Amino acid sequence: MKSKKIVEILKDKYFNLFILAFFVFFIFQYASMPSIIPEFLRGTLFERIADYSIKLGFAHAAEYAVLSLLFFRFLYLMEVKHAAVYAASIAIVLGVGAELYQLFIPGRYCDIIDMTCNAIGAIAVQFLGKFRLIFLK
Repeated sequence: MKSKKIVEILKDKYFNLFILAFFVFFIFQYASMPSIIPEFLRGTLFERIADYSIKLGFAHAAEYAVLSLLFFRFLYLMEVKHAAVYAASIAIVLGVGAELYQLFIPGRYCDIIDMTCNAIGAIAVQFLGKFRLIFLK
């Protein structure tokens, strides 16, 4: 009985819109921070892992892959045709917007490599989803 209720909530378009809006808010809140690593974590292993992940683009790609998936889920529930294309496109536009927004944040900068990693994550997750569907048919 409870699992049916949970499934209904997960399929609710307003719930999915809330999760999507929260994640977009999180991205822009994160982009607003002058320093991405809190002071108490400076010099720790976590800082080194986060620093390499960001420099190599993994963090950006993963973040925008999740964003693209959340957009896809919402658009799919709204029965939008070509939801994957729209989801990736919107995520890419938001990725460019977030990077441009960082031009105005002290201690942050706009980076074309970050924009590229954002786009790769947004597109790759949609491509992998389509690829998976081809082999499950």
